[in-house]
Amino acid sequence: MPKSKPNNPSIGNNASESKDSTKQICPLANNNCLVKKISGPDFVRVGNSAEYSVAEYTSATDIESCKEKVKWRIECYSDSTMKKPIKVIEDCSVLPDVFNLRKDKLIITAIPNNWYCCIRVFAFVSTPVFTVSQITRIRIQPILLSEKYRDYNDDLNYGDYSTREFKKLYDPLLKKCREKYLPVCSQYPNCFADYLIEECLNKYCLPFESFISMNDSQLFEIFEKLVKSWSIFNREKIAVDLVKKVKESKGGEYKSPLLNKETKNQPSPKRLLDQVQEQFERQLNLHNGRLDQIEELNLIGFVRFNTRWEKFSGLGIILNGTQGYKIELLEYTCKQNRNYHAKIQMTIYDHFGLDVNDVKIDNPSEMRSHMKMDGFSFLVWFYLQRVRGYKPLTTIIENEYEIEGSY
Repeated sequence: MPKSKPNNPSIGNNASESKDSTKQICPLANNNCLVKKISGPDFVRVGNSAEYSVAEYTSATDIESCKEKVKWRIECYSDSTMKKPIKVIEDCSVLPDVFNLRKDKLIITAIPNNWYCCIRVFAFVSTPVFTVSQITRIRIQPILLSEKYRDYNDDLNYGDYSTREFKKLYDPLLKKCREKYLPVCSQYPNCFADYLIEECLNKYCLPFESFISMNDSQLFEIFEKLVKSWSIFNREKIAVDLVKKVKESKGGEYKSPLLNKETKNQPSPKRLLDQVQEQFERQLNLHNGRLDQIEELNLIGFVRFNTRWEKFSGLGIILNGTQGYKIELLEYTCKQNRNYHAKIQMTIYDHFGLDVNDVKIDNPSEMRSHMKMDGFSFLVWFYLQRVRGYKPLTTIIENEYEIEGSY
């Protein structure tokens, strides 16, 4: 006979034991028919079903009679040390809404959301013992921690401007650019190469009739040059890909593993994550670690990619100020001494499109910086979208973060 194991082994010490489900017969009972081995899942997610069954009995002449005698017991633990159960169900037959009993099989129809982080399931004839039990770790369903979106703006609109309406936006910029660039080009002709003088005249001071006479290919060429001039390396690849998707005019969502990677460790998402961790720990402390009682977090602000480096390297032209986010808790493990480990998913939403405020010049002295630098090209982007009807995109960034701490 093997030696009896400790009554409260940790989940770590039982992990390999639960995987192969090789259990030993307990010597405490004197019945001829005893449960020797049970099987069941090592992991199950909250809300899903779980099935356990007796895999082996001790030698007995009437196995069917043994099946009729099998009983089930469940212990629920709130942390992986499994020192003391927070809930014990002595007789599963008294809860028919939760358990489905079929002789020597136990089916949990749906794991309740307060059963975490693990359970131990016993199958027995006379007395439950640790050597004939199955440990199952409970994984939570994603829990929404916070979700926030900006008020509606019109940067996803397309084909809603007439040429006449667009001219009202174009003329103030044309005037401003003539005032700024023509004197420089004409006053110091010897200081500029011929191509630069021509670029000043053509790029920043193009008459409206010449502008609207350009075909789509010419306009998209300018659009692509715009995003290239504001991006580098991988971010330039993403920016050019976005322009190509706009040119296809299918609209919808834009997702990119490369964009996820480029944004994951930027300052603004990290600051939002710090807020999440601080308020999450406060909620855990308030509700004594009960995830089912966690309230939605009240986070401040939105993710923005507007540092000098982000603007210069491409995240400014690709994203800049984002439109919203969703924060979800994917995994949660409670450890000893109120320590925890969690996996968080942050989904960031933005619009790759322009609204009228992106190009409007009511007061030239308050003109946005990107319009001062490259106003003509931004008008090209706006014109393609709002006059010629090319559909903008909803950019979606998805990144997972791991956090740990105590409460």
